[in-house]
Amino acid sequence: MRKESIIEMIDKRIVDNFVNGYSQDWIIDDLNSRIGKMTDFVKLQNIDVNTDWDKLTDEDFSKNNLPKTRIKYTVFYINHSKKRINDIIWIMSKKNLFTDFAKSELFKLVKLKEKVLQRTELPF
Repeated sequence: MRKESIIEMIDKRIVDNFVNGYSQDWIIDDLNSRIGKMTDFVKLQNIDVNTDWDKLTDEDFSKNNLPKTRIKYTVFYINHSKKRINDIIWIMSKKNLFTDFAKSELFKLVKLKEKVLQRTELPF
């Protein structure tokens, strides 16, 4: 699974929950529940959730017989979910400034801002 697929999966779930009328608190609790389960799995493998994966070598995984891909993407899911929780908290703090927008639209604006900031060259 690609990182982009994980991002899309998490973001789609958040947008769907907003569209279906779930509150921000419920969505945050749902994400925290998933983070907790995945953190338990990673800790069982004796891996720190805050591990810098770019510095970890294949040898580190082979000597511990760890499933590299599954753990790597589980940690990425955890970290991206934490980022999205911060985004939802930001939306909650700014909702009175954007009264014309639905929460799902505000979340999509946050995603758009990220895409624009990631681009090194703008097409215009």
